[in-house]
Amino acid sequence: MRKSLYLAVAILFLSCNALFAQAGLLGEEEDAVETGMSDPGPGIYTEHMSEERMARERQEDEGSDNTLDRLIFHVGELEPIASTPKLNIGDQAPDFKLPAVSSVLRTTYGLSEYKGKKNVVLSFIPAAWTPICSSQWPGYCDAKKMFQENDAVLLGIATDNIPTLHAWTTAMDNVWFPVLSDFWPHGRVASLYGVLRSDGVSERALFVIDKKGVIRFTKVYDINTMPNTEELKDILKAL
Repeated sequence: MRKSLYLAVAILFLSCNALFAQAGLLGEEEDAVETGMSDPGPGIYTEHMSEERMARERQEDEGSDNTLDRLIFHVGELEPIASTPKLNIGDQAPDFKLPAVSSVLRTTYGLSEYKGKKNVVLSFIPAAWTPICSSQWPGYCDAKKMFQENDAVLLGIATDNIPTLHAWTTAMDNVWFPVLSDFWPHGRVASLYGVLRSDGVSERALFVIDKKGVIRFTKVYDINTMPNTEELKDILKAL
């Protein structure tokens, strides 16, 4: 009888150890699921973690999209136009060569290299990291086909230096066209084209130059407004 009692106690002891071990293992798995330290296997925990992960990724994506917005400098209302025109339709466009930020391995761009080959659109903007400029140029990215269909290239020009333009265009997920720096001699090209403002930045202006190097369209816009892409489209079609 004593042997039977010992055997029963031993069986009970082993059973309790097995239960405690199982309970401990389950606890570790639950902790691992909650902390994301190990794969809990298929089931509700997997779905829960997947939803959390997707939520985090959405937040990260939203944060990335808003990065540019957080860095924008709001300048307020400015004097609409603060320069004196120097060029007219029918004039030969002044040649220039400027350093650039570009998606291809080039460091400078000049107007004369396109003569006899491409129509050229010059887009002067006042300053990087400002609200309207940060919408205008990405808008041209959406209109890339318009330039291709009309055998035209787009050159963006600003009086900011190269590091500033590099950081800005990178924050805008880059742009497909070259962005030229008219920083030094400061505003020389803007001045040649009559669009250098009295405060040292360029006007918001467009020049359309045909393959002969002749100015076919020129317009200085209210610096507080964005040019109409449809207007530019009609001009290019007429070339």
